[in-house]
Amino acid sequence: MDIASPIPQDLQAKLYFPVKQLQHMAGELPPKYQMRVPYELLSGLANSLLNDTIFAIVKARSVADQKSILEKAGVPGFYVTNNHVRNKHKS
Repeated sequence: MDIASPIPQDLQAKLYFPVKQLQHMAGELPPKYQMRVPYELLSGLANSLLNDTIFAIVKARSVADQKSILEKAGVPGFYVTNNHVRNKHKS
């Protein structure tokens, strides 16, 4: 069974949401930086996030950032580790 390749309209629809989110985030920047974030850059970044590999890297980094923040806040059981096999609480 062949899997049909996505048509341009499907890709455009998938790209719409991340572009809108990135535009919103860029809109929260100070005005002097907003001018340095063109739509083409946001669109390219959103397109890159559609790539599963890049999305997984960004997602993993978000999890590590959250763990780091929780560890710094003193929440028990949260610490950053690069050992993916070990998933234990800090002793």
